[in-house]
Amino acid sequence: MKSRVVIPVALALLAAGCGTAEPPAAAPATTDPVTAPPTSEPPSPSSSPLPSKPVLAAADGTRLKVCADGTCEVIVKNGDKLPNASGVGPVDVQVKGGEVTLSKTSGDGFSSTLSGPQGTVQQLNKQVFMIIAVEGNRAVLRMMKA
Repeated sequence: MKSRVVIPVALALLAAGCGTAEPPAAAPATTDPVTAPPTSEPPSPSSSPLPSKPVLAAADGTRLKVCADGTCEVIVKNGDKLPNASGVGPVDVQVKGGEVTLSKTSGDGFSSTLSGPQGTVQQLNKQVFMIIAVEGNRAVLRMMKA
């Protein structure tokens, strides 16, 4: 008996226009770049704010005392004095015009001066000085024993 009720209801819906023999029209495709809705793009790397100046970094930071044994990597600035670098004695530091100048005067008045830009490697007695980076009046200096 249930089958008799279903058929008349289906026929009534068709007669009322609720059902059609044609399939519904397909929705317009949205993959066409001309008709596709705009998508938000991630910001480009160049739109990110950059620091006003590069940041210097050194393994030993600004702790000049660690250079007393002749092995360190520190950030130095104008007027700094490196401690007794492997027996060389105190070394005065100047950073100016993209160069680092290291100078030392011994007790008997003999003076030594080393100077150069980033990438310079120089030796004074058994102490090697490498200028890693220069920025304004600061620089990264690496010291090693020869």
